[in-house]
Amino acid sequence: MRHATTILATAAVLGLATPALAAAPPPKGQAARKQRSRAASAPAPAPAPAATPAPAKQAAPKPAAEKAAPKAQAVPAAAVAAPAAASTDRRLPGNGTADTVLPERELNGHYFLAIPRLASPFITSHVGSFTTAGTADFDDVVMPEELGGGTLDLPFLALAQSFELQIGILDRVAVRVGADGTAALPRDEESAILIAAIGGFSTTAGATVKAIETQYFQVAGSFDYTYGYNLTAFPLGLLAGLPEIDPANMFEDVTSDTYSFGVQGAFAPHELIGLVLDLQWDAENDSEGTNDAFFRFGGGISLNFESVGVPIGLVGSYVERIAVDDENDTETDRVLGGGFYYTGRRYLDVGLVIQHEILEGETADLYTLAGTTVLRAYF
Repeated sequence: MRHATTILATAAVLGLATPALAAAPPPKGQAARKQRSRAASAPAPAPAPAATPAPAKQAAPKPAAEKAAPKAQAVPAAAVAAPAAASTDRRLPGNGTADTVLPERELNGHYFLAIPRLASPFITSHVGSFTTAGTADFDDVVMPEELGGGTLDLPFLALAQSFELQIGILDRVAVRVGADGTAALPRDEESAILIAAIGGFSTTAGATVKAIETQYFQVAGSFDYTYGYNLTAFPLGLLAGLPEIDPANMFEDVTSDTYSFGVQGAFAPHELIGLVLDLQWDAENDSEGTNDAFFRFGGGISLNFESVGVPIGLVGSYVERIAVDDENDTETDRVLGGGFYYTGRRYLDVGLVIQHEILEGETADLYTLAGTTVLRAYF
């Protein structure tokens, strides 16, 4: 029983501006018009005495012309300005140009999109929400001998909600906090008798420090601490205390502390294409006395067509978590994802990502299929 419920609880947490306009260049004929205006407005020079020849310097008195010049220059520029040349920028009207709108997540003209389960190296300030709903099926769950032994398949419905806040500091460091909650309910009577519900929550605090930045790629290091709480309710636990019934036997709660150290990289070979790499080491211990270590690596690709005037983005990702020293008998956890985004506004990430997770363990296997709505606002 302990193996089944522990994996179930663990799996529940796992699854579940407008740019400034440059002044238009003056038309070629503008200087000529100003000269004609100054000549017309300048008073005629006084005639020189007939007995005295006029010096050459007095032939065109400059003081009079110079006094008239300010009057010609006072004409408003809008009265003589020519229409601005048509812009050749193909970007959407509300997005401006790459060097004036949210450059923190831009490389080589490509604006990267938020991908669930993948950390990025960008020092951004943003607030976000991720909502996940789908199915979670536990196959070949090993039953304890006191419950008859054998294996069972347990289907569940799962829901998860997470929130995040990150603040960038001096374009070098970003600090963040986050919280999420998960819940899973059985889809059939057999599952409900064994496990009535699974729920939990976690809180996270961390930081990212930028190490390298060029036109094409960026690298950063990260650290995160996560506190987790999981609660499992199983009605058959009442039978464990026979002949006395103790409702406390129905519930099993576990707390955990996880420390994650990571390196993230991003590379943009073209304005349409962005690649992300995420490598992390997780050290986890829980209230049951287990100490686990995992190596997690993932990669993602984002295709953002906003730069050619089409407000659509596509993403794909793969994440794998391998047990290095695992006392809970969890072997591997793989997640494959893909989705699309609306990219009409650079200060928003709005999208839907479908994820398929396969967790293989010695006491049970977990298969999930879920959709995640992504909403992230940059500021």
